[in-house]
Amino acid sequence: MTHTYALLEVSPLVYAAIKDKLLAAAYDHAIDADGVIDLHGLGLKREESSTEAAVVASNSPEKILEAAAKLHETITDTKAKLLLSLEAALKVGYHMRRAQKNYFATKTERRAMLIESKRLEAAFDRRLAELKAQGVDLDEPPRF
Repeated sequence: MTHTYALLEVSPLVYAAIKDKLLAAAYDHAIDADGVIDLHGLGLKREESSTEAAVVASNSPEKILEAAAKLHETITDTKAKLLLSLEAALKVGYHMRRAQKNYFATKTERRAMLIESKRLEAAFDRRLAELKAQGVDLDEPPRF
C-alpha cells in the first residue's frame, strides 16, 4: 500500500531535534531512505539553504564569539537609540511644560489685570454715585 505526504522543509535544527526524538523512541521506521521523516501525512525535510545550517555546522568558539559580538552590537545600538528617543521625549516634555507655565503665567497676569480693571471700574462707579448724590447733572456735557 502506498501513501503520499505533503513535504515541508524545516531548518536543520528542527529536523535534527525531531529525528533525534524519533530515533530515541525507536521510530526509525518513520525516516525513509532519503532522510524524509514521515509523520503520517506530514513529511519534514531538512532545508538546505538555511543560514542556520552554517551555524550548526560550525559551532567553533570563534563563531560563537562573533555571534555574541554582533548581538552585543545590536543591543548597544538599540540602547543608544532608546536613550536618544528618551532624550527627545524629555525635551518635548520640557517644552510642553514651559509653554504650560507661560500660559498660566499669562493667564494669572490677565486675571490680575482684570481684577485691577474691576477695582478701577468700581471706584469710578462710586465716584459717579457721589457726584449724583451732590446733585451734579451727569447728562450735561462737561465744560472746559
